[in-house]
Amino acid sequence: MPFFAIGSDGDLPAPPIQLRVSPTSSARFQLVEGFSYRSRSGDVYDVPPHPTDYAETTDPASVPPFLWGLLASYGRQLRAALMHDHLCDRANTLAAAGQRAEAERVRRLGDNLFREAMRDKQEPDRRVPWLRSWVFWAGVTMGRYAQFARGRLAAVVAHVGLAVVALLLAVVSGIIDLAAGGGWSPLTTASAAAYVGLLALAAAWWGDAPIVAIGIIFGPVLIPAVVCTLLAQIVVNVPDKILHLFDRSQPKAPVTPTGRVI
Repeated sequence: MPFFAIGSDGDLPAPPIQLRVSPTSSARFQLVEGFSYRSRSGDVYDVPPHPTDYAETTDPASVPPFLWGLLASYGRQLRAALMHDHLCDRANTLAAAGQRAEAERVRRLGDNLFREAMRDKQEPDRRVPWLRSWVFWAGVTMGRYAQFARGRLAAVVAHVGLAVVALLLAVVSGIIDLAAGGGWSPLTTASAAAYVGLLALAAAWWGDAPIVAIGIIFGPVLIPAVVCTLLAQIVVNVPDKILHLFDRSQPKAPVTPTGRVI
């Protein structure tokens, strides 16, 4: 079993996850009982209960609240997310101490273990579906770039963004061409070729190529879904915001779900 009780050397299953609300934030939690994870390479990583030397809370999977309808912050990925949070906290502690190279190594390790644990074949009941696991991994990797490699982050976003724009332009132009009945225009052909070329160039990112490829292939669908989800959250909160203007006893609704513990 990849997850097991701390100190049991894999002989005992990991205890059920118990989270208590953090005394400092109703949106964060503390792990009551820790567990261990054995990676495919055979290395064992302990995830101690909170508080620890690195942090005292978890969020658990760091998904922006307005995206919870697409990717939940808990579920099959919860135990992997708690391990990832612990390694991220360790990386942050190293970065604060000036050990930036080691911090980035630990953070990259945490990102890769997160993806590995979500797809572990020995945990079929906790295995996260393929695409969702890669989207989760892409998200935490982009977070690592934001902390340690902002230039790389900008380059990845630009690469994916150009490809998405090229595809949308090709689709819109192609629809216009079909309506006109005159064959494919140079704009449609050039936009489609640009999209295919940018998708092929994803291989140049080597180990991070899946992130770019997923963004290019699924971005045209995921990006509108994200925008629509955010707009829906805003619309749902409009009545409460109006009520708050006239009655201050009414809660001021944030653009988040109401699933926060009070």
